[in-house]
Amino acid sequence: MNRAIDDVKSLLSEMLERHVTLHEEGSRGARVPMSHSRLVQVLLNIVRNSIEAIAPQRGNLWLSVGSPAPEHVRIEVADDGPGVEAALAGRLFEPFVSTKQTGTGLGLYVCRLLTARAGGTIEAMPREGGGMLLRIDLPAAT
Repeated sequence: MNRAIDDVKSLLSEMLERHVTLHEEGSRGARVPMSHSRLVQVLLNIVRNSIEAIAPQRGNLWLSVGSPAPEHVRIEVADDGPGVEAALAGRLFEPFVSTKQTGTGLGLYVCRLLTARAGGTIEAMPREGGGMLLRIDLPAAT
């Protein structure tokens, strides 16, 4: 998890510096049964979506890694951007559904596929106080 998060921060460093204050918490040392490249792909897509929702103004992005149970790892990415309607939040993981004018609507769909292949789930919901919260639950690697 450490290396994947560091790689995402490095790849998005310019966007992060320009648009968000990043708040990190939790056990970044957690291990999940997903390859490094796939974990980076999922996190990169989700974090980039949050930054793009906040831009062009400046906002906050929260990245937390926790363990709701010993056999599970929970990754949450939240932002204080404009969010989406609750009805649309449930459809964000369908192919070709996007809130962006230039998006293909495939990024979160692929994230869901990769997460499911690793035995996990991913969901989006409005964040209390505004913005979005994306939650990934994965089994912990042994």
